[in-house]
Amino acid sequence: AWSEKVSAATFGADRGDVVTLYAQWQKSAWSFFVPDPQLGEGKWWLNLEGDDSAVLGNVYGTVTWPESLTLPAAYRGRTVSSLTSRLQYFTGAASLNSVKHLVVPEGYANLCAYAFQNLYALESISFPSTLAAIPDYCCYNCTNLASIAFAEGNRSVGAAAFSGCSKLPEVELPRGLTNLATQAFYNCAALTGVVLSPDYVGSTSTSQQFQHSPIAKLEIPASCLGFGWNALEKTAALRFLGDRPTWTVWNANLGCAQLIEYPATNTTW
Repeated sequence: AWSEKVSAATFGADRGDVVTLYAQWQKSAWSFFVPDPQLGEGKWWLNLEGDDSAVLGNVYGTVTWPESLTLPAAYRGRTVSSLTSRLQYFTGAASLNSVKHLVVPEGYANLCAYAFQNLYALESISFPSTLAAIPDYCCYNCTNLASIAFAEGNRSVGAAAFSGCSKLPEVELPRGLTNLATQAFYNCAALTGVVLSPDYVGSTSTSQQFQHSPIAKLEIPASCLGFGWNALEKTAALRFLGDRPTWTVWNANLGCAQLIEYPATNTTW
């Protein structure tokens, strides 16, 4: 929408000045309740921003959640770029228990913290390449989550983003994803397979990324600068794709007391 912005000046009548007034039009935000056949009689709240983007709030009305849900990608020619309210917040976790598959479409650059927390029926989620940072607590305690589709363009995973996802069996981090925050995959009781991105960097200042997650074996790329305290507590086997890094004290720092190789010489490992 457009609104008028007027600038004016007042001068004394005895000066005889000629004053020119200018009117400037500027874009302003408007909010809409937008129907979506996926939601039954429910509606999304969308805010149209001044920069030609749209921001998704939450849902209102009598919502019937589908088994497969795709967040709206565009409205009135504008790309939806953000989700600002967690789905569970306004609608209640119980009402979302029918959602098993969730797609965040291309165009989304931001998700709020706790965006999909406690979606207990959720089995799979797909992220777009436009989302650089998976937010803190994004899928916290999604106890049936079994599949995560990351995309190249995802650069980091926030604190406890997938903590408590007890049925998640494996994770493959895409090229370009360089950092996992504290407890990113904490207490994922079924997580046995993890593939780090080949350019994973990490940090010794973050900890417990995979604590209480029983990883069978893990290769650490040469680019890695560190893992923090108890990050790999239940990992059964480690090997480093390069010389022994100076940052690790593998027993005390990583919490892993099993097989470790420097460098990775066993090609059948």
